[in-house]
Amino acid sequence: HRIIIQQRSEEQDSYGQQLETWADFASVWADIQIGSGREFFAAQKINPELSGIIKIRYLAGVKADMQIMYGSRVFD
Repeated sequence: HRIIIQQRSEEQDSYGQQLETWADFASVWADIQIGSGREFFAAQKINPELSGIIKIRYLAGVKADMQIMYGSRVFD
């Protein structure tokens, strides 16, 4: 599967406030194995939780605080 690894970046809007955005770091092929999922009730709403494994070849510079885009889905 083709995924996009994104890193957090900060920009300023026209009023000078900091905006947190996500910039593309790399587009790579990956093996995606979706595991179990569940829903839990917290803070007056239902929260879905999905766990799985995404494997890629070694890529220098990848950090734990990056996110992965797979189609329209976002993984932390």
